[in-house]
Amino acid sequence: TNKETDREQVVDRKAMDVPTSRLMPFGAGATDGLNGASGGDAGVPQGRIELETGANSCAIDVLMGGDAIRGVHGSSADAFCVLFLRASGVHDWIELGRSETLRTPDADGPASRFTFSRRFLVAFHFELYQELRVAFFDRSSASESLSAHALIGAADIPVAAILRDPVLVALVNVQRPPNAPLGSAVFSAVKSEKGSKTLSMTWSASGTRLLAPTRSAGGAINPAAAAAAGQGASKFAQRLKIPKAGQKGSTSAEPSSADLAQDQSRIVEGVRLVVLRADATAQRWEVVATSAPSPLPSQPGMSVDLSVSSSVQALSENDDSRLIKLVLERVTMASVAPDVSAASLGELVVSGPGVAIGTVLTSVSALRVLQPGSSLSIREPELDGVLRLVSIGAKDESSFFDIITRRQFELSIVAAVDFTASNGADVRDTRSLHHVATDGRPNAYEAVLRGLSSVLLSHSTDTRIPAYGFGANLPPAWKTSHCFALTGNPHDPFCAGIDGLLTAYHNTLRAVRMHGPTVLADVIRTAAVIVSRKLQALGPTAPAPYHVLLVITDGVLSDSDSSVSELVRASALPLSVIIVGVGGEDFSKMHPLMDYEAVYSAGLPTPTLRRVHKKTLVAQGLPACRDAVQFVALRDYGNDIARLAAKVVASIPTQILSYLQIASRKG
Repeated sequence: TNKETDREQVVDRKAMDVPTSRLMPFGAGATDGLNGASGGDAGVPQGRIELETGANSCAIDVLMGGDAIRGVHGSSADAFCVLFLRASGVHDWIELGRSETLRTPDADGPASRFTFSRRFLVAFHFELYQELRVAFFDRSSASESLSAHALIGAADIPVAAILRDPVLVALVNVQRPPNAPLGSAVFSAVKSEKGSKTLSMTWSASGTRLLAPTRSAGGAINPAAAAAAGQGASKFAQRLKIPKAGQKGSTSAEPSSADLAQDQSRIVEGVRLVVLRADATAQRWEVVATSAPSPLPSQPGMSVDLSVSSSVQALSENDDSRLIKLVLERVTMASVAPDVSAASLGELVVSGPGVAIGTVLTSVSALRVLQPGSSLSIREPELDGVLRLVSIGAKDESSFFDIITRRQFELSIVAAVDFTASNGADVRDTRSLHHVATDGRPNAYEAVLRGLSSVLLSHSTDTRIPAYGFGANLPPAWKTSHCFALTGNPHDPFCAGIDGLLTAYHNTLRAVRMHGPTVLADVIRTAAVIVSRKLQALGPTAPAPYHVLLVITDGVLSDSDSSVSELVRASALPLSVIIVGVGGEDFSKMHPLMDYEAVYSAGLPTPTLRRVHKKTLVAQGLPACRDAVQFVALRDYGNDIARLAAKVVASIPTQILSYLQIASRKG
């Protein structure tokens, strides 16, 4: 490779302790003691992360090489490399594989660059902070034990950093003399042949017990069965705030017997198909796709068609023999249309978890050879029936990886922090949300700032972060400001990366007096100005300067009308807004900005999160151009920063694509 013609980024890494024993896969436990940056770990409890499996993910091939690699005893080495992966919320490094052994070129020669032929398959997810670690060894024998070979050096890099161009990262090894020349690792990535292929399937489900005996034609509850069911259906309808026929709104009054009968008659039983993938041990199952629900058939013997789609990578995790479970679930739905029989699927809302009534085990490799018309038997107590394959097809759809590699946008961050008194004005008090612990444990603001910024900045070439505060009294006049630079300089609000952002945050805590109220319109307007100016300066042919405004607050907005107006105006700009609620405030008034509902159950520390339809924001009669704002409460995710970050960042690709579509129409 010609180093002069390569477009590449050179990254210098600080020295880190990488003893050979700690590089053994699964051999020495967690590698938290290593000094590699782990942006996904914010120091809070971690849990299961729900991944988006559509356009956000893509199978990529990582290509490894070296430049000026020096062996332990000279300027050449019998080198091989081992590649590891670590993702948000996971402490252990997982070995992806090992390269072949190559005799490296003379490190002092004119052609010191080389590339291994082995390709390493990685499942890239936009919403995760994913980090690669490569370790180079000088082979001493045929042994496969890493301890039998001399460690040349190691290097870390975020996966997102290598998607566009090859990247050189200097190797480090504290076991070698200081400043000893070790050489550099060369990382690059290409879209795998598996790419982002999507498998779409339509199944026809039928069975002797697929029709509930309590149902009448159309799937509606039989009146006699409804009476026996008690008031549960009515409470469900009330919780969904389903208006009665001829009524525009909901009522909180106790339902009459006529209302109860009407509510129950609008409850519909349905069925959906859930696709689960087994993990590598076949001990755990992960949901990868769910079909839209369909009402149960009106007559015995009739079938129901159910369609699901998922990326091949998500289904198989690059192993086509991986077990897949097809599960038929009975679900309860409510019609938001006055007439159940005329209700469309979009007017049927699912309540609560489904109940499995039939299961089929298969695999991607088995599905590939099935032909339309093939049937899979379901032999279970709840359902004696079949799943008949109506259609199946795989196609290579454009993923967000393609948008990244085509350089259609550049991502930047704007941060805003709530300094209102409701956080706890005395930061020395451990009950204050702004309390800075002496043991290094992050408060909620620090954890969210680091956790979300780490994921977003891994996709950015601009590490400068304009940062603002709101709701504090500022010196010397001690007047309340609803938008002030955390740097103290309104003409230069930029912080140098995440560490600079946290330093500015800590300095602000010591300089201001917390006050209130919680007003966000000024911050949104300021972010919009930053984006507008950059958009004008770059011109229409440059990559879109897409910004994400990250707001952290402990309360509901006091200026909701003004804030919504600013959000509607900003929806035409390359700007997304993420608002994270921290603390114990009742955030129910933020529901218009939420796409989920948190359902808390007795005895469980974290709620079940259920997707809900989010209405388009409207201000003064004008709707937003697109959906580009989301609110999430940290407590709804069990204070798990990695899980919350994966959820909110997963929406950014869709929001970027919607802006690019609008911009292309204007162009």
